[in-house]
Amino acid sequence: MPQTGPACELTLEGFIASAPLGMCVLDAQGRFAQVSPALLQSLGYRPEQLLGQAFSRLLSHGMRAALVRRHRQLIEEGAALRGECVLRDGQGHARAMLIEACRLDDGADAPRVLAVLIDIGARKARERELLERNRVLARMAAADSLTGLYNRRRTLEVLQRLLRAANRYQRPLVVAMIDLDDFKTVNDRHGHAVGDEVLVTFARLLKALSRDSDCAGRIGGEEFLLVLPESDCDGASRLLDRLREACQSLRFSAPGLRINFSAGLYSRQPDDAISTLLRHADQALYAAKRQGRARHCIWPTD
Repeated sequence: MPQTGPACELTLEGFIASAPLGMCVLDAQGRFAQVSPALLQSLGYRPEQLLGQAFSRLLSHGMRAALVRRHRQLIEEGAALRGECVLRDGQGHARAMLIEACRLDDGADAPRVLAVLIDIGARKARERELLERNRVLARMAAADSLTGLYNRRRTLEVLQRLLRAANRYQRPLVVAMIDLDDFKTVNDRHGHAVGDEVLVTFARLLKALSRDSDCAGRIGGEEFLLVLPESDCDGASRLLDRLREACQSLRFSAPGLRINFSAGLYSRQPDDAISTLLRHADQALYAAKRQGRARHCIWPTD
């Protein structure tokens, strides 16, 4: 027969003292009235360091007011609390904790609060690691593996978004289709390693001379697309002139190698589709090629 009676009754104090969870009882003023050994061990405190002290002392200044307010609400209204907080452990380190609390109506002189605290630092670390991995994967999926610029898919996605905004608010937007001149000759004469060096160096220069709001992407072998929101063809032409001038100063591992480019510009017209922008910029590029390369043309061309 199972035993019954006072010898088998487990008091709240006894339960907390033997519980494997991080638990504590806070009095009506939010001070520690009892702390479980598991919570003391988890946070690295001795009993005398916490008992009688305000729970809020373990919180960062930014969280104190909110937790004090919620504690008062628990005492006055009895609403349960569940959330996350950051506590300072015995070594002064920040510890992410899950907290669940409720009001104790156990016949004491004043209401108290029972709180269960679970260390979620390891889970938070895994979440941060997973988030960073996802960010890296997203960057890798969006980037051209050689130059680091946006790849074709991501470039067109950004162009679509910028075009949608430009059409909606009737704002200027220019696209520049850029193609390195005689790039096949570079590969044939100097090898693909030098060809890759040329692409990487040009891409860095293109990115460096572009504004933060511009979008630069590699959309083909030696073909690049530059999207310039809030710009007109005059501004885009000046940027290409600076880019061309800077190209003349580039030096490569192949002695005497110099590069140049041709480009086609097109300025958005009301309600243009993305296919229209790309087609006209491409037509302007081929006009520049026909006129002798190392130049840029604006669509419609003469």
